Amino acid sequence: MQNIQDCLTIIIVVLFNLGTAMIALDLSITLVQLWNRIADTDSCLLQVNNVTTFQQALINDTILSPTAPVDCITETIALEVDVELLALLIQKLPQTRARSAARRLGISDKVDGKYQKLGILRMKLQEALKSQPQKVQQVLSHLC
Repeated sequence: MQNIQDCLTIIIVVLFNLGTAMIALDLSITLVQLWNRIADTDSCLLQVNNVTTFQQALINDTILSPTAPVDCITETIALEVDVELLALLIQKLPQTRARSAARRLGISDKVDGKYQKLGILRMKLQEALKSQPQKVQQVLSHLC
């Protein structure tokens, strides 16, 4: 009888320690994921700001140049939005920010009362990027 009680006590202690270890592991994994999300958000913001600053400097240099032809100025203004960088940014957007961007661009994020999948939202954001690149850039710069 004493051996059964000792065995049950050991099992209870082992289960308690196992549960505590699982909670600690889950907490550490969650903190690492949070850290990565914050790092991704910061890099996203830096990328958008760097592109905007570079493009504004390029436009200013072209406009201020006395020998710049009119075609070059309009071409520089048309290239103001870096479509490739924004396309990569759209592919890295988490689901909540993709939904926010879609709503701000007038893309429905719900169909029949259910949220659309992230891949579909990204595809629609890519289509919007092709048709209205300046508006998409504005929305993404406010989100990141």
